Amino acid sequence: MVFWRALMASSIFSKPLYVGMATDLSDRYKSHLTGSGDGNTFHSRFGEYSKRHKLDLEVEQLLFVCVPVSMSSGPLSREQIAVLEEILKVICQPVFDWK
Repeated sequence: MVFWRALMASSIFSKPLYVGMATDLSDRYKSHLTGSGDGNTFHSRFGEYSKRHKLDLEVEQLLFVCVPVSMSSGPLSREQIAVLEEILKVICQPVFDWK
């Protein structure tokens, strides 16, 4: 159990599997777990990848990490959110980015 916890904590240094913005994190998390929602392919793509590489991992076992974005001047516009998301994708280079 100690090794597993150390491994999970160390995973923060690896590339993320996915980067995305959401207005409702609870709904987004649930959609990733169930594979539901419009355009949500992460669940199925990860499942196929895990099977193909015999990883014996399910989406439920992954760390779901959120970085809250709030501005004292008010909410970000849709354009600002889209730009921020694209910048994060370039910086983080997520493994399962679907583009």
